[in-house]
Amino acid sequence: MDSSGYVITNSHVLEGARRVQVTLEEKLRKSQSRFVGGRASATFDAQVIGTFEEVDLALLKIDATGLPTIPVADSDKLRPGQVVFAVGSPEGLKNSVSMGVISAVGRVSDHEGGATYIQTDAAIGSGSSGGALLNSEGRLVGITTFIVTEGGGSEGLGFALPSKLVYSVFQALKNTGYGHYGDVGLRVQDVTAVLASGLQLSQEWGVLVSDVAAGSPGANAASKCRTLSLL
Repeated sequence: MDSSGYVITNSHVLEGARRVQVTLEEKLRKSQSRFVGGRASATFDAQVIGTFEEVDLALLKIDATGLPTIPVADSDKLRPGQVVFAVGSPEGLKNSVSMGVISAVGRVSDHEGGATYIQTDAAIGSGSSGGALLNSEGRLVGITTFIVTEGGGSEGLGFALPSKLVYSVFQALKNTGYGHYGDVGLRVQDVTAVLASGLQLSQEWGVLVSDVAAGSPGANAASKCRTLSLL
């Protein structure tokens, strides 16, 4: 993410780690390798600058300069059907590339809280977490984070954190070592046909505010408004 050695990945990748290392890709080894114990090495000990567990991101720093950086695209412009490429190390197979499409954007999953995700059918497996999701121009559109599977392998249900969120968290962790997120205190759910019938709503689609946390900004606003609204 930065030529002076800042690397971003998922925070769950670091869970339980006593030592974190980063090994540079093959093409960088000759220009960036250093001598350790009498032999050339492109593996660096990494400092954990900060983690933001609410969105499963962590920022690392290695002692290297002049590194190439990945261009970041605006993930807000993504649309279903766009071709993307996932880069990672599934099952330890380094720098594997798989191709797919954007299946959905703005996907909310029960798997993790605090973020919305890009859904893709690009093959993502164990070891792909923290890898780049790229558009056809080679620009970062997301960080692959988890899959939904019954058999343990890729079933075309992969999820990535959008690049706009990733870059925002990167800047926050780099500058302060920690991240903040806002919570208005509202809990929402999709309106279904059954819910609409039970509540005698005028439509079978939308979002319904189902709960409000006590003492939150949402609770303060709700105390001034008693009207049931669909979004």
